Order: sequence, then structure tokens, then C-alpha cells
Amino acid sequence: MIRSVRRALQWVLAASTACLFVVAAQQPAAGQMVRPPDLGVWFKQERSPDGATALAVTDLLPDGILVQAGLREGDRIVSANGKPLDRDQQFVQAFLTNATVTFVIARGAQQLSLTLKSSAVMDAVVPLDPYYQTGFLVDEYDSERTTVQRVFPATLAFYAGLKPGDVITSLNDRQLAAPTELTKALRRGGRLNLTAIRNGQPRHFTLMIPTPSLRLRSSSTAGPLSPGGGPPLSTPSYGLPSAPLLAPPSIPNPTPAIPSPPPALPVLPPPGAVPGGT
Repeated sequence: MIRSVRRALQWVLAASTACLFVVAAQQPAAGQMVRPPDLGVWFKQERSPDGATALAVTDLLPDGILVQAGLREGDRIVSANGKPLDRDQQFVQAFLTNATVTFVIARGAQQLSLTLKSSAVMDAVVPLDPYYQTGFLVDEYDSERTTVQRVFPATLAFYAGLKPGDVITSLNDRQLAAPTELTKALRRGGRLNLTAIRNGQPRHFTLMIPTPSLRLRSSSTAGPLSPGGGPPLSTPSYGLPSAPLLAPPSIPNPTPAIPSPPPALPVLPPPGAVPGGT
């Protein structure tokens, strides 16, 4: 009995590991959040006469994999693996969660079927430069040293203290044999302890880089990409309650009062008369 349970658990573990491997193999190497333009396609939401919402292809990269597979401008994406699509990020999510994706496409009065391998589509995504995502650039023409050429403001490298001219000599207390070692470490992410020489003196820096599994986000949180950590930036929310709009204060408008007439002037005695006399 115990042996049977153990075998069952081993089978479940093996199956789970295989599924994770399939999904991980489809993710871009740089770990950036993938959006439809990264795959070479632009969409707009379009409502059909029956009230259903579909994605209409507005533009395509001429040499992209989707064009090679047969997608055309003006096509309407009806469904992916039998599930209707009404948001562009669902198009990307289909490739991240399935080994193959079959789309139903409306082209004029016809309906076509298009099947794509997710691995081929994801391999066509151009990975982001790990240095740019971290917030600095190095001298690409120097194969012996890793010299910082530029640091972008408000990025991980900027906040860590790197400056142009720094020569990075070690990574996690190990001397860098070649600049490519730092490139691989930036792609892996995690905590990186760097030592750089500035004005002849060693300086120590720490970079906390999100790992690819954390940088890859589902499309529902899509935002603009920017240097400094891989994921798109979003406006922070501080949990402040949204106050209702207040109506402007009402200004009383009473009926204007009519001024009373001035008091009558006293009658003066004729000239020469003695006041109080008879």
C-alpha cells in the first residue's frame, strides 16, 4: 500500500515537472513581459453585428512569424483553442499556456483555421538587453574590461550607485573573467554583488534584479516598458480612498429689499419769525 502511494506521488511530481518545463521553455530569455507587438502584430477591438467582440488585426511586421504563418491585416481573431478572444493580451497568453495554439480567423465572409507552435512564436521574440533593463550600458568594444558608459536615472543601477567610468571587476566576490559573465548574471537576476574601480579605489554595489519568473507578467497588468528592472512600470496605488466629487456651495440669492423712502424734511419757520413765539 505504501509503495503504491509512493509511486503515485512520484508520477504526479514527474508530470508536474514536465508541464513546468513546457511552459518555461516558451518564455523569452530576457523575461520581459510580452505583448502583441513583441510578436509582430497590432490589434484593435471590433464588435461584430451579432454583438460579439473580436480582435481585428490592424498591422503586422512584414517579416514576422505571424505573417509567415498566414495571418493578414484585416483578419479578425475569433477564438484560440476554442476560447473566444476579446482582449489583445489573451492572444499572447494563449502561447504562454499551450504548446500549440489553433486560432479561428474570420477573413471577410470566410472562417479559417491557423495553428502555431508556441515555442516557435516565443523564439521569435527579440529579448531585451539585460544592461538596458538594469539601467546602464557598458563599452561593447572592450572585450577585456567591463566599463560603465552610461547610467539611466531612476533605475536599479542608478540607485545602486553605479556611475559612468566605473570598471566592474568582480561579481559576487569572484573576479570577472569576461564581460559575458555579467551579461548572463543579469539575465538570471537575483542579488548581484559587484565590485568596481573608480578613481583607482574599489567600490561595492548591490543590484537586486527580479528573476525572469517575476518579470514575466500576464497581460492584464500590461504597461509601458522602461529600463530599470524589466517589468513595465505602472502607477503606484497607495490605497487612498477616492473622495466623491462635491457640488459647489450654493450661494443664497434672496429677493433684493426695496429701500424705504427718506424721512420727511421738517417745516422751517418763515424768515424773521421768533422760534416758539405766537
